[in-house]
Amino acid sequence: MTRALTIVMLGALASFACGAGPTSPTAVTTGSQQPTGAPPSPVPPPNPPAPAPTPPAPTPNPPTPPAPPEPAPDIWEGSATITTSQWMTATPPIPESFKVRLTRESLAFGPLTSPVLIWEQKGDTIGAFARPDGMNLQILFNVNDGKGSWTLTGIPGEAAGALTVAR
Repeated sequence: MTRALTIVMLGALASFACGAGPTSPTAVTTGSQQPTGAPPSPVPPPNPPAPAPTPPAPTPNPPTPPAPPEPAPDIWEGSATITTSQWMTATPPIPESFKVRLTRESLAFGPLTSPVLIWEQKGDTIGAFARPDGMNLQILFNVNDGKGSWTLTGIPGEAAGALTVAR
């Protein structure tokens, strides 16, 4: 009998421990019930991830146009002669006839050389001005036939003459 009593006691103890007491909840089966209180707020659907931005297509660099060819240098060569002169020195700075070489940057006028200070073309005529050895040299010539004139003035005296040049 002790054995039966022990089994009953253990069963009661197990029932009590598992909530089979007078305060244990009872299962109620009823129809559908409405919850009381405020309805739960609807959960918004998750935002789909934004698509990755498409990088802009690279703009192709237009090809760099080739540099324009440099113009052919204006090199005019020929000869000159004195037609009139009045020198104040025993030795004239230029001989009676001599070679001439002109560019936009420099000139060789017989034994005289100088940077060109003014080079200007108007129509068919080119004018150049230089100051070789402190004198004033002016040259005018026609680009079509190369014929022109020159004047040279300064402390040694003055002279004028003709010249013919070609490219």
